[in-house]
Amino acid sequence: VKDQKDNMEGSKLITTEVSIQNIMLRMKDQAYYLGESLKSDPRMVEIGAKIQASDDENPILSDFINDATSITSNLLSRVMGETTYAKDDNTITFLTRATSNTPDIESQLGDYIINYMATYMLEKWLNVIKADEAKRFTEDRSRLENEIVLLAARRSKPERS
Repeated sequence: VKDQKDNMEGSKLITTEVSIQNIMLRMKDQAYYLGESLKSDPRMVEIGAKIQASDDENPILSDFINDATSITSNLLSRVMGETTYAKDDNTITFLTRATSNTPDIESQLGDYIINYMATYMLEKWLNVIKADEAKRFTEDRSRLENEIVLLAARRSKPERS
């Protein structure tokens, strides 16, 4: 994660890198615990097992990651500044042109992005497997989006000389 002054006056480039594996693991952990809680009801054992995403579902989850990346980039563009992204097999790098008084929020932003993207993926996964369980994650994603908006709104106070 880097923070660099940019040629454009009054702006800086914020680079936030997130691991695709971390996003997938976070999503699968959430799906696992949700599935386990459903299994406590004998009528829900089968659906509880289906909710628990395994590596066999990685192709569909990869599609969800692609969607989540685009949505996250658009969110960052809306609240922080023009954002582009680059993606390879292991990482997603978001490049945001923010105002120069945006504090160093990259590491916190990276955590928020992982949570946001994992929640988005879980919401989409549940819409495929058990749509009525997806609503709670739609609400979680809205809450996480608000946290990103609040984080992005932070500004450093001008220093007196």
